[in-house]
Amino acid sequence: MAKINRREAIGWLGSCLLVPSLRLLSGQPERKPPPIELADFCADCVYHRGSKKLDFRAPFLQSGWTYATDGSVAIRISADQEQGQRAIAHLPEVGALPYWQLESGRWRNWPPRRWIEHPRCDWCPICEGTGYLRPRKDCPRCNGWGGCGWEGGAELPCEICRGSGYAGHKCPYCDGSGHAAGRPTVQQVGPAAISGRYDLILRKLPDLRWQPASGAGPAELLPLRFRFSGGDGLLMPLDLTR
Repeated sequence: MAKINRREAIGWLGSCLLVPSLRLLSGQPERKPPPIELADFCADCVYHRGSKKLDFRAPFLQSGWTYATDGSVAIRISADQEQGQRAIAHLPEVGALPYWQLESGRWRNWPPRRWIEHPRCDWCPICEGTGYLRPRKDCPRCNGWGGCGWEGGAELPCEICRGSGYAGHKCPYCDGSGHAAGRPTVQQVGPAAISGRYDLILRKLPDLRWQPASGAGPAELLPLRFRFSGGDGLLMPLDLTR
């Protein structure tokens, strides 16, 4: 009988264990990627357009896409991902904006996080300048109005929410003030400066890439295009010249 050495024995044993394992793995259904969470991109209030109300507090359907927007960022995924089951009346076609179709070069990886301080942008990027983290509630003292009474023709700010109209968990980044003066708040993405808030929520998207803006006007003020596995979007940069 032929003898096998120790190395050959280990190799033979390993193949006996590995091959069945590979067969089992190959028979498993492919895992679907986790759904894109659109809630972070929704507004937390109702916008008024003349006499009409636009409620962007939840995703909505339009022309085969599910959109989420807060007025500064717009993100869309295919409607078959079942995150938005409602339409918004009186809303123009979001996909008709020319920036969705304008190609301006290669897609680039999202840059590493390097927030900077800017004297013209002390608005807290974590709580959006409200002093409170999402999900926020209306202040129980002023019912979300922000003011409590009048004095000398001027409205007095609510002593509970300090005029923000919100209540909930106080933001640790600005200690509930809504302002982050002296702290980094801005992320640079190519020519565009964006709020750290959008850098935080966009960075969660899988395989996130961006493209330089294209169109008339200064590049640093044009909408920034981004895309990811499952969708794409537009983001308005900060205007730090004012």
